[in-house]
Amino acid sequence: MPGELRATGLLIRTARIRRALTDERFRRTPLADEIGDRLEHFSRLAAQPQLGAGVGAVAALEG
Repeated sequence: MPGELRATGLLIRTARIRRALTDERFRRTPLADEIGDRLEHFSRLAAQPQLGAGVGAVAALEG
């Protein structure tokens, strides 16, 4: 499986965990907030290469 597809799957799963941490049971607990912040930071960093991954392919098609 190509790396960009593995990264997408990972980002989807981390988003689900992040969403679960906002459930009423966990809302406003320090640990849930900290884990959620860390997941958000990880997702932002992991998504950066994904956003630029298709640029070369699109440029090659256009050129």
